[in-house]
Amino acid sequence: AGHRKRRLETLISNLPGIVYRCRNEPSWPMEYVAGETEALVGYSSAALETNEVNWGKEVLHPDDRERAWAEVQSAIDRGEPFECTYRVVTADGDVRWMWERGRPIEDSKLGVEGVSNVDEDGGRATAIEGFITDVTDSKRRQRDLRRSERRFRAIFDDPNLLVGLPDTDGSAEEINQT
Repeated sequence: AGHRKRRLETLISNLPGIVYRCRNEPSWPMEYVAGETEALVGYSSAALETNEVNWGKEVLHPDDRERAWAEVQSAIDRGEPFECTYRVVTADGDVRWMWERGRPIEDSKLGVEGVSNVDEDGGRATAIEGFITDVTDSKRRQRDLRRSERRFRAIFDDPNLLVGLPDTDGSAEEINQT
């Protein structure tokens, strides 16, 4: 068991992100956190694990909290793993984009005997585990690409310009209305 635990710790230390287990509550109180927490959000794993810094209240961007909660609960209700993208506010006030994938887990994995994943009235999973990684650069590239496409479209559709796009063989691939 010790060898397997060491292999898992090595794997986690090489991941470009955070692995976690948390309570399935809107403030997402963390119970286990490992990985590059300081690099991603500027807080230590211990600060997040002890809820000295609360993920849902202090790290997750205020404008994304309700949407992230709704997306996660909707996937859990369908019995599917969830994926969502949201912003966080780092310890030094930067806003970064994160991508998260996770799933509900049985309470027995938390060492609580005889407690089901779903409460008596068929409600929510009580805990989730998953992986979080920074996608800020990817988001920035997507935004820059959309901006370039809009600029190109504005030039291409300018009624005062005759614009054509040649194909590799020299024929016109696309020509504007002008």
